Amino acid sequence: MRSAPTTLVLLAFAALGAPASAQVTPVNLSAFSGNEYVLDFENLALGIQVMGELSGLGVVFDSSTGGWSTSPHSGYGGFFVTAAETAGAGAVGLLHNNSEEEILFTEPVVRVGFLFGSNVNVHVPVTFFRDGNQIGSANLVVSGDEIPFFGFEDPQGIDKVVFADEVNAMFVSQLDNLRFETDAVARGKGLKPGKGLMTAPATVGAGGGRFTCSASNGGTAPVSLRLAIVDAEGDPLAVADHTVAPDGTGLVESAQTSEVAASCKVSLLGKGNAKALRASLTAADTSGDVLAIVEGR
Repeated sequence: MRSAPTTLVLLAFAALGAPASAQVTPVNLSAFSGNEYVLDFENLALGIQVMGELSGLGVVFDSSTGGWSTSPHSGYGGFFVTAAETAGAGAVGLLHNNSEEEILFTEPVVRVGFLFGSNVNVHVPVTFFRDGNQIGSANLVVSGDEIPFFGFEDPQGIDKVVFADEVNAMFVSQLDNLRFETDAVARGKGLKPGKGLMTAPATVGAGGGRFTCSASNGGTAPVSLRLAIVDAEGDPLAVADHTVAPDGTGLVESAQTSEVAASCKVSLLGKGNAKALRASLTAADTSGDVLAIVEGR
């Protein structure tokens, strides 16, 4: 899990042109629990529009204009690449076109944050919703050589974030390292029985491959777990139940599959110290060669 440096976090909130209204308030990176989901988009193919591909992780990107497509940070020029590297943004982000685009959460989140940058100075309005009602708004104000962090919080939950048009019609911008957490995760409980931790997805080539989901227990007592490998829609490809001893590991492996992307989901079947759990997903091609390893917690 990569994190933006504190200096960029402070810069982002100094740049907010207007504070979030209603229940939603701006927060910096330190407000997150450390158990949140973080999507960095590094394992997705370039140039594809991302919409429901990550719904199994609890998030859907909605755009009718071709936005939210994967794009390299290098497309903005050397100065932007340097800013992205400093922020820990990797090489790939999601392109935000000059149009209204949305991020929807299948379960309300108490905190959401992201890196956001542009090729020119921009002022992008965002609004926040719960159950169809607007609960807050803010402005993303960034310079063309920055990719700062913006975070927002509402204890009652946020289920939609809408990114509006910007006055400068020539701008393009990117979102990266989207992070979000529900109330259970934010309180450090990690999981309740039946709830699940999930890694970001890993991808294999067009011919498919094989996925392995593992969970390690760093606690002091055994934990009863269900491990599942799920596709982009959240449907299971393989499931296994394990009682994992302290310092032990449980795993499940899929059969050879034509699916090109999958995630590792770890659910508690009973009481346990979920904060001590770590999940890992390995993706291999049809020959067994490992293509990616995604760590999560």
